Amino acid sequence: MKLVRPFSLFFTLALMFVLIGCSDDTTKPAPVIDTQAETVEELMAFFVASYADMDGAKYRDLLDSRFRFFYTDGEDHDYDAEQRIIGNIFSGNPPTNPPPYSWHQGIRSIEFDMLRIQGAWAPVDVAHADFGSIPGAMRGYFEIFVIFHHDAGTITISSGQLFYAVPVERLVGGATITEWKLLGQEDVAVKASDEDLSWSELKSLFR
Repeated sequence: MKLVRPFSLFFTLALMFVLIGCSDDTTKPAPVIDTQAETVEELMAFFVASYADMDGAKYRDLLDSRFRFFYTDGEDHDYDAEQRIIGNIFSGNPPTNPPPYSWHQGIRSIEFDMLRIQGAWAPVDVAHADFGSIPGAMRGYFEIFVIFHHDAGTITISSGQLFYAVPVERLVGGATITEWKLLGQEDVAVKASDEDLSWSELKSLFR
């Protein structure tokens, strides 16, 4: 019986591994960017998914660098503050600015029961102080119902929101693509119940 020397066997297996690896490198497709929104509707679907997954990296990839969140009291915050606040919400840790309520819990999961556009997306008015001069900027008014679960119960947001979006060009794999980014969010409606929080109040807890 012919014996195979251990070194020869090792060399043969190593060579096969290298050849297989080289073959994969030449045929492996470019990685898919799962938040690359080709339409504004797809952008909003990714927005919901990032909240449902509590995925800060996915959410960050949706934002335009000019992003602003507008509170009901007239204040606003920018792209960097939005990332920090969303990171706090998605972390599962207790609010950094807890209100005088009975719970001081971190968010465990987020459920969108409704995100329904009223009418259609429309161009942003040129008189808009922040987005009026941005080419292609659009806005849509939505009715929302979102449930934030924590260990002591739930927080619900039931109100209206304005979302702003913009098409931008990006270089991917040597080709220029156009994708939609989230340009802003405006909390515009009074909350439906005194037991609910507005989106402004929720974000204020996690500043």
